[in-house]
Amino acid sequence: MKNREIIEKYYEFAKQDRYEEGIAFLEDYIQNAGDSVSAEVFAVVGNDVLMYTDELEKGIGYFHKAMELEPENPDIYWSYFTDLEEITDEHPETLDDAILCLTKIIEILSKIETEEDLENYAEYDYIDEDFDKEEDIAGRYGDLAEMYKKKRDYEKAEEFIEKALAIEPDDSYFNFVKMEILTAKGRVQEADAAGDEEEEDDEEIDSAGWDAIVEAFEELYPGQKDPKHYGVLIPWSLGGKDPLDGISIYDGGDYWHFVSFGLSELYEKESDNLEYSGFGMELTLKLKKGSYDVDGELACVCGIFQQIARLVFNGEMFYPYEYLYTGQTQGMDIQGQSNITGFITVPEPKRELINTPNGKVELLEFIGVTDAELQAIMNKEFSVKELYEKLGSDITAYDRASLV
Repeated sequence: MKNREIIEKYYEFAKQDRYEEGIAFLEDYIQNAGDSVSAEVFAVVGNDVLMYTDELEKGIGYFHKAMELEPENPDIYWSYFTDLEEITDEHPETLDDAILCLTKIIEILSKIETEEDLENYAEYDYIDEDFDKEEDIAGRYGDLAEMYKKKRDYEKAEEFIEKALAIEPDDSYFNFVKMEILTAKGRVQEADAAGDEEEEDDEEIDSAGWDAIVEAFEELYPGQKDPKHYGVLIPWSLGGKDPLDGISIYDGGDYWHFVSFGLSELYEKESDNLEYSGFGMELTLKLKKGSYDVDGELACVCGIFQQIARLVFNGEMFYPYEYLYTGQTQGMDIQGQSNITGFITVPEPKRELINTPNGKVELLEFIGVTDAELQAIMNKEFSVKELYEKLGSDITAYDRASLV
């Protein structure tokens, strides 16, 4: 049987929801037909392996074979992308392939300049009678923004949503995605402006608390208007899993300086305590630069900040000159190879207090310490203050030796 007949035969299984039998039928054909197997067959079996089995690598392999056979076929890339879109949350390792598919579709569409070019692609389902090149490219730019947002690559996400908006400036969905990206980057006022473009009647977000923290750190690090920022897509107040709305990371030269946004009242004043804002504090940490995976380690510290904030939201407060003992002996770096297993707290030396419109915010710095140092504190061999003095620095260094 020819490839088209094979696919028609397969659809008889699919119509009866007999996907496992259908997949087995196609795989048997692939095994016996050799080089005569078409890209379409590989794409069809790849789709159903991804959708109806747990064999992720196999499904990806079939799609890669299809793309290898027909590298200019937009139907294959679109089918693969729509499958991956369903599983990227559970399998973030597939995001790069999703991005590849969208990039290839845009590359293919960009080649269509004339009616003759359009006729050359008429055989593909992707290029249907309602096809609008510019509108379609804008949609794929929007999809790319979403994929990069999932990767937490907010620079790329913003780049592609801006490309989408350059084509469709009034698209409400694109403006909403832009608002999410800017919020995740900590650019709240700009996010508010993007939200206003989506719905002009929206009330302006009062971000006075957030802005006060930003202003304080811009004084410490002049010129750093757009520091690295790790935000959340779904805030804690809307059911998200992370209590902090975001964490900014400033370049301190030989270290990265983290500051949290979320333990104080970032927006409108809600608590009855007029002296302090929210819990009255935000977290800071200085991580020594090194030869490590920068993005990975920065994200790791941000994850630790979210864990600490979760403790605060659940009723555990932290104050200067305390220790946080985790009980673990493995390093807190992503490789688990450093000696740092817990923390001590001190007032942030660079800026201990920020006065915001919503009240005072004390900056509490966490300094990484070793298990042996924590054990010594718990055994009252010395106090947190004494250890801090022995360290002689407030910078967390994954490569330092224990003082005990």
